[in-house]
Amino acid sequence: KEGGSSSISPLIAATASYTMMPPPESIDAEAGQALRSNIIRQIECPVNDFFPPWVTSYATGHRKGVDAQGCGPGMWINSELIHFAIRNGFRVAMNGMLFATGNWKSYMVRLHRESCEMMGEKCATTMVVLLSPALLVSYPCLDEIFEGLENKMEFIVLRCDHISSSTKEWWPLPDKKRRDMKQRHAFMLKRKTVVDFLAQENTIPPPGETILTAPSAPGVFLKELRSALSR
Repeated sequence: KEGGSSSISPLIAATASYTMMPPPESIDAEAGQALRSNIIRQIECPVNDFFPPWVTSYATGHRKGVDAQGCGPGMWINSELIHFAIRNGFRVAMNGMLFATGNWKSYMVRLHRESCEMMGEKCATTMVVLLSPALLVSYPCLDEIFEGLENKMEFIVLRCDHISSSTKEWWPLPDKKRRDMKQRHAFMLKRKTVVDFLAQENTIPPPGETILTAPSAPGVFLKELRSALSR
């Protein structure tokens, strides 16, 4: 199984009080490309041939006037998390940073069990959600989580920032869907499935802390990831 046996390795035990590096005040284009390249270099084959057992769902969280286009704190935390997992014996997660902008559908294929089986590949079985205010208004992230739920994936939800407790603020109905009754109903049903799931799902760490402020959270995450991938 991914990551070895079900027991906690010495490396994981050593990370019981690990503090993740917070995002910098700004991320320029060069830094953003370096983050992407450093992850891509860790995989052992061309990206299109890469079908790992776990994926991350995150929102970039672009800060207007601060970050370069396509960059933001979400990609930084995603990168930190994946490198942390690599150092503890896991493969790179399937994630949006592996693909060029606009190639998001290649990521989505890895979540769809039937498509993977038809290609003779193994579908990802575990999704790690990087919970943040930006994720809760990102429609691609809504689609990713919904697809994961439809394909009965295991979930680990990491609290990366403080979020609104009012679920009405999560994924508002897009203006372009308001005019069509069928689109409106389809969107709201999808939204309800994901919102109901996230609203009741336990997070690492619990409310009041984030993965950046709770030293025990990264170690708990690794333990949960190992357990999920062994099932």
